[in-house]
Amino acid sequence: MELMSTATEIRLAIYEKLLIQHDGPISFRLHYPDFRSELTKTTSGLCPALLRVSKQVYAEAISILYSKNRFRFPESPLVDNRTGPHPIAVFLDEIGPHNASLLRHVCVTLLGEGWLAKELQFRELDVLRVHTDVCIAITTLELTLTVELFDLPETPGSPVSRVSLDTVSKRLKEFPSLQRVRIDLRLLGWDMGSDADDEEGDRDGGVVSLGHDEEQQEQMHGFDGETDITLLRQLKARREALIKEMDGRGWVTNVTEVPSMDDTWDDTESWELGYHDDFMYERDQDDDSLWRHMRWDYADDGGPA
Repeated sequence: MELMSTATEIRLAIYEKLLIQHDGPISFRLHYPDFRSELTKTTSGLCPALLRVSKQVYAEAISILYSKNRFRFPESPLVDNRTGPHPIAVFLDEIGPHNASLLRHVCVTLLGEGWLAKELQFRELDVLRVHTDVCIAITTLELTLTVELFDLPETPGSPVSRVSLDTVSKRLKEFPSLQRVRIDLRLLGWDMGSDADDEEGDRDGGVVSLGHDEEQQEQMHGFDGETDITLLRQLKARREALIKEMDGRGWVTNVTEVPSMDDTWDDTESWELGYHDDFMYERDQDDDSLWRHMRWDYADDGGPA
């Protein structure tokens, strides 16, 4: 075989080119209603078929796939599936304990809002904790957390309340090899416009987007939607307070401001729409070989002889 006749360094470079996704994590999605094992990779550009070339290629390349990629899993569906398998558990079961021991970088979502958010908020971390006997080498955890405009560390029940963050910190200590925690902090309704980062700029332009009309804003918050430099300073101060709270725990924080939408669907409607789309998509797939090609299905037997 020509590949095996090349130098080891060249082969490893080829493996990295074909098996590492450099532009973001490898993401998955669930296919309803068959939740049991339909965990499907949504990103492209990788060539996992390389692992089936030979046992030697598999042995040389498998650690590159699992240790040098970031893996992002879908959050717990907001349905009463507490007795069902979790996406992370499904994935770990499919790849086997050896490959699970190679994982280094994992991305999960901590629920912030929703009718089961409080109960399921830490489920992703709990599932990983249960599997720390096999996920022994996780060094980096990325946690996505969505925060409403007036959620503060002092707000009881807030996903960023000090009680919630203390709970996260306690759980993270149970990962023996963990070295780095990154928080992807999504500030919902915190879109402060271009003036937010430049108080000396044009103070007459831009609007603070709160996802409500002006009358609602006045009733709920005591101010209108026109740019108010005092309000901008308050929002900036709150944002900095949140970041300081995260940084004080040794976490790296990445902040994304997400504008509110008047017509944002609630969690139930979003889930029902996703259920319908996935059901229709699955129903149209008559070719089993296509499903096998699309699913995250690597050879755990070491490849062909």
